[in-house]
Amino acid sequence: MKKILLLASCIFLLSGCSLFADYYNADQLANEMDQLVRTENDTNDKINQDLEKKYEEASVLIQSVQVGDKAKLEEINKKIEEAKAISTKYKQEVQKIQKQFPDLKAKAAKLEDPEIKKLADTFIGDFTKTTETEIKQAEEFDKLLVATAKLAQDIVDNKEPNLDEYDAILDNIDQLAGQLNPEIENFNKSWNAFHKAAIGTEIQQPK
Repeated sequence: MKKILLLASCIFLLSGCSLFADYYNADQLANEMDQLVRTENDTNDKINQDLEKKYEEASVLIQSVQVGDKAKLEEINKKIEEAKAISTKYKQEVQKIQKQFPDLKAKAAKLEDPEIKKLADTFIGDFTKTTETEIKQAEEFDKLLVATAKLAQDIVDNKEPNLDEYDAILDNIDQLAGQLNPEIENFNKSWNAFHKAAIGTEIQQPK
């Protein structure tokens, strides 16, 4: 499930505002949040696609590898190392986003409107949860890459592969995916609620 984008370009008139400065700060905070959402979506779209592609290429090669086929094993390991590099980059990009959360929390704490402040805090909390789960998924995927390399090595060496370990990692990844989906739903709801309160418009659904 893809996270909801984005800030719609809009001009609106503030009415019924107790403090103009507070709404200005909320508007600025919403724009900063929007940039992080955009970055997060770009990271998931671009890097994850590359990562899945490399893993699929390695998986296809494993299906045809034979005992003693060291040339194909080398090719598989190359794909896996490329996937590891992409995974490392992915985690680094998500961690960059996470480093912005303390600043967002500090700015949200300065908001004087209690409703908008609560909405901001909820969104930041939901955003934090999704990135934490994404990091956990990436770490499990790293384990899967290691297990995949070992699986290929065992086939080439004519050894019995340890499929239990491999399957356990896949189960963990599936479990985290099941955890992430409702977290993203909460993220989308809280982002839309804060955006509407701070900016005056709802989030545009991606087509």
